[in-house]
Amino acid sequence: MPKLPKTNAPSPAQIARYLAEARVKRDVRARRIAKEILGDLDQRTRLVHRIGTALAVISRERLWANLGHASFDSFLVDLGVGRSQAWKWIAIATSLSEDRAAELGVEAAYEATRTVRRRRRSS
Repeated sequence: MPKLPKTNAPSPAQIARYLAEARVKRDVRARRIAKEILGDLDQRTRLVHRIGTALAVISRERLWANLGHASFDSFLVDLGVGRSQAWKWIAIATSLSEDRAAELGVEAAYEATRTVRRRRRSS
C-alpha cells in the first residue's frame, strides 16, 4: 500500500489564530466601508443643501425666465427634478445651515423643517 504524503495540518491554536485575524480584517474592512458611506451621505446632504440654495434663488428671483422657461415648474422639468423634491431641497436650504443639515441627513433635515413650520403656524 502506498504511503500517503505527510501533511502539516494546522493545530487548533493555529486555526483559532487564523480565524481571529480574519475577523479583525473583516472588522477593519467593515469600519472602513461604513466610514466611506457616512462620508458619502454627508457629501450628499451638503450637495442637496447647495442645490436647494441655488433653486431658492432661481425661484425667488424668477431667473428661470432668463433661461427661457415659462415657469419654475418648466425649469424643473428641464432639469429632471420633481417639483416636490425641489421644494424639499429648498426647505432644507432655507431652514437649516449646511452643517446642521449634514449632521441630520436629508430625510431628518427635511422633517426638522416641517417641525419648525408646524410650530410657527401654531404660535
